[in-house]
Amino acid sequence: MRNFLLLLLLFTPAALFAQITITDKVVSVTDKKPIANASVFLSNSKVGNMLLKDGSFTLSNVKNGQYDLVITCIGFEPLHQNIFVRGNDIQLPTIALKNKTSLLGKVKINGGKRKRDYKRERYIRIFTREFLGRTKNAAECKILNPDVLQFEYDESTDRMHAT
Repeated sequence: MRNFLLLLLLFTPAALFAQITITDKVVSVTDKKPIANASVFLSNSKVGNMLLKDGSFTLSNVKNGQYDLVITCIGFEPLHQNIFVRGNDIQLPTIALKNKTSLLGKVKINGGKRKRDYKRERYIRIFTREFLGRTKNAAECKILNPDVLQFEYDESTDRMHAT
């Protein structure tokens, strides 16, 4: 009996300070494809990681408690989910992120045909890269009506304004 109490006292602190692991996979709600390179973290803690190419993640060294799991990725709505950690590793069900829709303010449409303008083509490439981003998800996006975009470029400030 005495040895049992000694063993119990030795292992109690280890059980109280056990480090938990949270694992999951994140996909797009529209096509169910894995989302890579998104940020995942537990707010009010120092625990965070990036999603792998297959959309999976692992958060290690999580302590017991209640957390707000936050997943963010460009092109998707941020996700917040309450997590309760109580001594066991957690395998969450697959999470699906919603695509984020960006609305343009003002669109001015001009009629008539345009001659080939190499500066304009360059401006469209710059605009697309800056507006959509440079991620794998952005590479799958396309501006369907680039002909309605108008550009003003100020060489003195090296700034481009698009409407």
